[in-house]
Amino acid sequence: MATSAALYPLESNQGSEITVRIPLDQGKESDRGSWSEHTEDTCFLKIPDERFQFLYNAAIKTMILHSPGDIYPGPFTYKRFWFRDAAFILQAMMAVGLFKNIEKIIDRFPGRQTPVGYFMSQDGEWDSNGQAIWAMKRFIDITNRNIKKEWAESIYKGAKWIERKRWSTENDPLHAGLLPAGFSAEHFGPSDFYYWDDFWAVVGLKDASLLARAEDPKLAEDFEREANGVFNSIENSVASVQDRLQHPGIPASPSRRMDAGAIGCLVASYPLQIYGSQDDRILQTTKFLMEKHFLQGAFYHEISHSGINIYLTLHIAQVLLRAANPRFFNIVQSVADLATQTGQWPEAIHPRTRGGCMGDGQHVWASAEWVMILRNMFVREEQAERMIVLCSGIPKKWLKPREVLFLGPTYTLYGEISVTIKVEEQIEISWQARWHNESPQIEIHLPGFESCRVEANVTSVKMKMMGAVV
Repeated sequence: MATSAALYPLESNQGSEITVRIPLDQGKESDRGSWSEHTEDTCFLKIPDERFQFLYNAAIKTMILHSPGDIYPGPFTYKRFWFRDAAFILQAMMAVGLFKNIEKIIDRFPGRQTPVGYFMSQDGEWDSNGQAIWAMKRFIDITNRNIKKEWAESIYKGAKWIERKRWSTENDPLHAGLLPAGFSAEHFGPSDFYYWDDFWAVVGLKDASLLARAEDPKLAEDFEREANGVFNSIENSVASVQDRLQHPGIPASPSRRMDAGAIGCLVASYPLQIYGSQDDRILQTTKFLMEKHFLQGAFYHEISHSGINIYLTLHIAQVLLRAANPRFFNIVQSVADLATQTGQWPEAIHPRTRGGCMGDGQHVWASAEWVMILRNMFVREEQAERMIVLCSGIPKKWLKPREVLFLGPTYTLYGEISVTIKVEEQIEISWQARWHNESPQIEIHLPGFESCRVEANVTSVKMKMMGAVV
């Protein structure tokens, strides 16, 4: 298993001295920066769980180390660029304020686009256009900046590629209007018509439409119509497949049974929010995966990766968190238990050895998802309602007397916010925010306490077990 070795003759009963010199990068110190420079404005977390706290801090540094100018999902065999991994890692970096390198990373997106508009990191993966557009649009919204001309041209070209790529055969009702068969995310299996690709296409087209409204209303209308067309094609296809399978969940593709690949369909809830938090198809898919494909409290992926997958496990936790299902926290705890002593996760974990069995031993997408689940436990967005939900994932065991919990500032689509939870005779939740424009709706969903919606000018709430007093 070794990739290299240094061998030295050693005589028995005789001492030896070995000197090893490793030349370090000679770049300017200012180019690299110190840890304090990279982390000084990063979202700070304070929770009464030393293990969770350690893993959060380690995950922040993992993302910094692997985003020097491009984003790499790993330090060794995965030290190359994929739009898929980049989209999820960028989401976490934006949420915690790691803006130092994000813009120059996205600046490289147009250069990775083919002349026909395909954002290509690996041929045959049709999810990348939606992911690239979604990441660019999210950065624009979170930073409240105007779109760069080069980005706009790239996004519109990418959206038009999605339009042209759709499967147009009317005699094939299961696949009509979807993206064609491809390898997609390779952990789904062999080439097929994957709904994962289509969900990303819907969001890519919708985001392109929103960005084009001010500049070109006709183009925006075209993109919106195409987005609705892809969405309707998904709905029609899924309805037919559910009739065939007699199962309320969504399989990976129209031709598949319910299997581990169905994990990809959860993207329609997290992070894309195409479906609502209580959509029965998503919840039934989640239930199936937890009943049939969980091992040691986490998702065991039997396809391709053949191991316990951390970032996909946390996608299930995110769906449950959004649905106010307390089982999400048991999953988060299992993920923490599976981390290495250095606070890392391999891409796939062997269920017996609990060591890595696929990919790099330090997987950055996994670290990004750990950051996102902890952040969303304090602050998460419900985009359809333009709402910020606070504290919906805080477990009761953290609410100890005289305890203070804190997260912030975290960056949302509507601006930045910091949240403090103080535990005294009552539990006080307070927040400080700087919104881009009009403030979003704010709801408090602390588990075990009555939920409440607050007025725009309110910045703190005191909670009681039987209700809330503002």
